[in-house]
Amino acid sequence: MIVVLGDSWACGEWGLTTEGPYGLLHRGTVYYLQKAGYHVYNLAHGASSNKKQVDKLHAFKEKYIDHVIWFLTDPLRDISEQDIATTMKGYREQQDTLLRNQFDRVRMTDILLIGGVHQVPNWVSEEYPNIQIVTPNLRCYLLPYREHIETLCRTWVYPARADKTLIDHWTNQEIKIDEHIYSAEYDLDSDTHKLFWPDGHHPNRNAHLRLVEELLIPIIG
Repeated sequence: MIVVLGDSWACGEWGLTTEGPYGLLHRGTVYYLQKAGYHVYNLAHGASSNKKQVDKLHAFKEKYIDHVIWFLTDPLRDISEQDIATTMKGYREQQDTLLRNQFDRVRMTDILLIGGVHQVPNWVSEEYPNIQIVTPNLRCYLLPYREHIETLCRTWVYPARADKTLIDHWTNQEIKIDEHIYSAEYDLDSDTHKLFWPDGHHPNRNAHLRLVEELLIPIIG
């Protein structure tokens, strides 16, 4: 039994459906693992937080779990927008604290961790020996010439009361997001288009296939 945790990145490919509304087009990693013969249960949900996913794992009734695959999401999804830090130092410390809060809850569980909407911090391997990092950053694995975007699937507005350093940082992130989306939509020969279209924000079925074939199956056997 394989259990998948995460947000929309763990769900698969997203875009406009044949009926018109935006939605899930392909089940991505779960589909390819099942096709390869694995028994997979997906607890992931679009826009879910890390805490909600750990809650679901703890409530899961199946006792015999061989692997837990976790697509890490933005730790700030665990708090309200009003509670987001307003300095760069506070922002970084807040991210790490929120992540440690959830990693502490799974110390007795072997985890295969994928950096998705949020990049896996360098300290995870040293502090949490139960966590094996599949890739610290799936986007950078797929697009090795690109820098990390924090975050490509942002769901909150950064507080205007933040200090200039943090606002400048976030303005730079918005520029990177715009460049990524533009490349995914209009640069049809680019890897960004081939691996992140049809919606530009999520890895598509081709990206999930690479994740499964190149990274997950070699680990889970």
